Amino acid sequence: MRIRSTSRILIDLLHDSEEIGKVAKFAARFKLPMHLGPSTEDSFLAADFEQTPRRWAFQDSGLSVCAQAMADNKSVDQVLAQIRSEITSWGVDPTVPFDVDAQRETAKTGG
Repeated sequence: MRIRSTSRILIDLLHDSEEIGKVAKFAARFKLPMHLGPSTEDSFLAADFEQTPRRWAFQDSGLSVCAQAMADNKSVDQVLAQIRSEITSWGVDPTVPFDVDAQRETAKTGG
């Protein structure tokens, strides 16, 4: 089994040229095509990145974590801690291999 994916990240509500510059540097650093256009909300701008070649999913996940850290002005470690907390809230132990059969609650069968 393997998993590959493609990245698509939208960063919207860009307020000024400083934010646009920061996002453009992010795109350049990760060699992502960037399309700048109007945001769907208010009168701000949005940057859309789309990496079309498939990559290993951990590479796309890593890219997403870096984008979240940049947008929230946090460290990568802080974003990873948020992700770990979210995963734990789903009833998944992040320290053991993921078991698709493990569920927070048992399913109720009709009858």
